[in-house]
Amino acid sequence: MMGAYSSLDGVPCCANSFLLTKILRDEWGFKGYVVSDCGAIWDIYAGHKYAPDLATASALAVKAGCDLTCGDEFTTLKDAVARGLIAEKDIDRAVTSLMLARFKLGMFDPPDAVPYSKITIADNDTKEHRELARKVADENIVLLKNTRDALPLKKISTPSRSSEHTPMILMCFLVIIMVHHPVLLQFFKGSKTS
Repeated sequence: MMGAYSSLDGVPCCANSFLLTKILRDEWGFKGYVVSDCGAIWDIYAGHKYAPDLATASALAVKAGCDLTCGDEFTTLKDAVARGLIAEKDIDRAVTSLMLARFKLGMFDPPDAVPYSKITIADNDTKEHRELARKVADENIVLLKNTRDALPLKKISTPSRSSEHTPMILMCFLVIIMVHHPVLLQFFKGSKTS
């Protein structure tokens, strides 16, 4: 699962325990791991100004349920632990989620015992996969309400994140993509499939 750049009720999504723990894990039963979008942890501090520094932003993200960053922000967690911003048990929980996923993927097993190791690059971009991707996209695009004439989208330019006046991303969602495939369902649900 990937957290968004945006915020909900004033709390950046990657530091939002309501989204990542209460809803995603507790209510929906999500058993996988959460990764930030690239730069989203940095944005908790620099963009949202929700945290006073990067170590605090990293600690808030891990405690909220973000297990992995797409960048290098979590290198500040050692400082966050030393400052009492986060407990090692919180980091242990995140690492456990990541290692569990690696075990489920067979990353520590001999390649002959791992069905994923038999998937080749040629298997990735097939006509059937493109058709399935198109079908999933067509069936899952939902416009709930077009308030303030948000649609159709107009082409906008996105300034670099180093700009002092960078506006927040206008639309960014916490997205769940569930492909109805037995292996993926087994992986995400943690149960046997028939």
